[in-house]
Amino acid sequence: MEFCGIGPFRGPQSIDFDALTASGLFLIEGPTGSGKTTIIDAIVFALYGSLSGAESDAGRLRSHLCGPDEPTEVSLTFSVDGIRHTITRNPAYERLKARGSGTTSERARQTLIVDDGATPSMREAKEIGVYLQQRLGLSVEQFRRLVVLPQGEFDALLRAKPTDRYRTLASLIDDRMLERVQDELKRSADEAAQARSDAIARLEKAVTMGRQRASEVLDPESVVEADLDTLVASLEAEVSDAAVHVAALIPVLDAARQSDVMAQGSLQSARAAAEARQAIAQAAATLDPRDAALDDTGLRSRDAALVAQRTRLEPLAEWEAQGDQRDRETEIARATVAQLADALETTRAQAQALPKQVRALESELAQARAAAASAPALDAEVSRLESLAQSLVVRDDLVAAADRARATDKAASDALQKARDDLHAARTGAAELLRRQLDQRAAHLATLLVDGQACPVCGALEHPLPAAAGDEDLVIDDEVARAESMAHAAAAAESAAEGAYRDAQHAVSAIDKDLAALTATIGNTSPDVLSGDLERARAAARGALAAANSIEDLVQRQAAVALTQVDVASATEALVAQLATAQAARDAFDERVRTQTDRHRAELGDATSAQAAIAHIDTQRAAMDALLQARSKAAGLAADIDPEAAALAADEAKAALTAAESDHLLAQQRAVRATEAVNALLAHRDEWRDATAAAAATSATTAAAIELGALVTARSNANIRKLTLQAYAVQRRFRAVLEAASVHLERMSSGKYAFALDEASSGNAQSGLGIDIVDAWSGQHRDPATLSGGETFYASLSLALGLADVVREESGGVTLETLFVDEGFGSLDADTLSVVLDQLDALRARGRAVGVISHVAEMKEWVHDRIEVLPGTTPAVGSCVRQSGL
Repeated sequence: MEFCGIGPFRGPQSIDFDALTASGLFLIEGPTGSGKTTIIDAIVFALYGSLSGAESDAGRLRSHLCGPDEPTEVSLTFSVDGIRHTITRNPAYERLKARGSGTTSERARQTLIVDDGATPSMREAKEIGVYLQQRLGLSVEQFRRLVVLPQGEFDALLRAKPTDRYRTLASLIDDRMLERVQDELKRSADEAAQARSDAIARLEKAVTMGRQRASEVLDPESVVEADLDTLVASLEAEVSDAAVHVAALIPVLDAARQSDVMAQGSLQSARAAAEARQAIAQAAATLDPRDAALDDTGLRSRDAALVAQRTRLEPLAEWEAQGDQRDRETEIARATVAQLADALETTRAQAQALPKQVRALESELAQARAAAASAPALDAEVSRLESLAQSLVVRDDLVAAADRARATDKAASDALQKARDDLHAARTGAAELLRRQLDQRAAHLATLLVDGQACPVCGALEHPLPAAAGDEDLVIDDEVARAESMAHAAAAAESAAEGAYRDAQHAVSAIDKDLAALTATIGNTSPDVLSGDLERARAAARGALAAANSIEDLVQRQAAVALTQVDVASATEALVAQLATAQAARDAFDERVRTQTDRHRAELGDATSAQAAIAHIDTQRAAMDALLQARSKAAGLAADIDPEAAALAADEAKAALTAAESDHLLAQQRAVRATEAVNALLAHRDEWRDATAAAAATSATTAAAIELGALVTARSNANIRKLTLQAYAVQRRFRAVLEAASVHLERMSSGKYAFALDEASSGNAQSGLGIDIVDAWSGQHRDPATLSGGETFYASLSLALGLADVVREESGGVTLETLFVDEGFGSLDADTLSVVLDQLDALRARGRAVGVISHVAEMKEWVHDRIEVLPGTTPAVGSCVRQSGL
């Protein structure tokens, strides 16, 4: 493994683990805090991208000694099944920018090279993680527990509560297949229980719906506990009783209907006779008493005389009806005369006004031609004033630009002065650092001077005034180089500021020159005066242009007025003739109406109007006709029936019929409800019988699945230990772990101790995961908490070794060739330490090597192959590694 910039290691380091593991046991030793655990962190980080301790933070991997220009990187070369792999990782950290000053974030990177001639290089963290998980056969949690026993954590499994121990074992031992089996059996049991519940629900639903339908017809209390067969029989009896009742009511209903028909006939006859008598009286009341006293023959003769009188009055009525039309025609004739008179007056007034229009157009045309002649001079004046206004705008822009250029010149001058101050400070600081460094080097050389030996600088044998070291911090070459770099940068900044200042001065000079030339051209012209002159010139130019454009229109209007004079003269003559014709027609129509009106009034006599006389005749004839019809209708009716008595008898017959119909309808509805209820209940009974059979079949087919699901999830009373299938599997594997760990524990304790599984606890998924220590010397079982510190250490180590052996077998024989144990040996006495190390050394025979991390001095006597972690000569240098004993 090669690494740099991690933990206390600032510079590059290299460790050859192949050489160390050849002897089977090697030591990683050094003072506390020197970086022993960091070596393990580097291995775990290289393989998994995290650190060795469960509480470790990957952010602490970056060495605090590194500057922003120093890298952090780990490169690990390892073999799996004889195939060589090389993985290189660096965490995210802040580094110097490649260009410019300051720092930037260096993102985490990783590269995996597989030396098998087929697998391409990998750079994606997820892809590398999946590949190494498959090849190593261990997750990072398993690697921490089985390969790296972190400081302060390797005894956690021994001291853990059963609940915590169950979670740890479940994460280390691959029981995913049994977990899937348990989940599948539970799912099958849940589905079977749901199917049984659905079948029972279907059965109960059929019974409930059948009883609800039966309670609509039968007494609700009688159906609460009855089965559907009993309810069907009760409803069929109800249907039979309802049919008998309906048949018995039919004769009663027929008799009521016949009585109602007879009573209604008598009532109608009585009412018709009364109505006829009333009609005769009403018709006679509207007639002259002499006419009402006539018999039928006299009434018909009187009607014939009235018809002849009406025939004579009809022409007069028509003349009266046309009176509105005659009035409208008279109004039209008079309106026509008035309109023609008004039109003639208007035409004569227009003819009188036309000469004045001709004179006005001639004057307007002369003015327009004079204005059009002045248009070129006005346009030239507008152009001159616009050019002068544009020059004023340019002058204002130059004044603003001059202000901005002077502000830029002032800022550039200030920036130049600051750059010069910064350059002076940077050069002074660099010189001071160099002086301090030279003084410190002289002081360092002074510490090497010995009286009587020549000075390496001047060659003198005596050293009366050697340089003395001060208390200030040591100045290193990097600090001097950075100070000189800052001085060079300040010099470049000063040069750039001076160039910017010269450019600003040139810009001010150029703008001032342009402004002076423009001011000489336009003088002191006022913008407000110029604006007024320009607006007036533009208005005059627009007026001249409008006048020129109106000349053609004025000529056309002059010609149009001449034509209008001719048309007005012609129109006046025509209107005079039309007015005379209209007046003559009006007078003739008025004379004809007056003559006809006088003649019709003489024919009408005393009547107010012909239409009123005709209306009176029509009324008389209608009354006589009504009297004749009423006499004819009354002639065939009986006059001895009392209408009130007939109405009372009809009401009694109708009430009896309504009661009979109601009784019959209720009986029919009862029969229909009973029949519908029977039919519906028969369907529910069929569903009930089917559901009963299905529930029995479902109960038989699901019993095994439900029972098996209850067994594997510890819900069945038959599971007397109350262990789930997964917990049972973990317990069986834990027994194997304790058996394998006991082999190591017996050797480390010289045959005194062994592990035993405590199965006394029960009642939850973690039951049976207790640990007992079997004391062969006393024949007693002890709690691990009663062990001493040293005993706890080698008991925990034995448990970890046994767990690693079982996991190796469970993972298909993946060889775990290396084991790291971080600290804990300081709690052992010399004899126990020798026994434990011998046991670890014995692992070499099974192809495993153990790296022990400790600061215990006695370990050096027992373990010859080791990695020494040496602190730096100064804190800034950092630690380094050295392999020895090889």
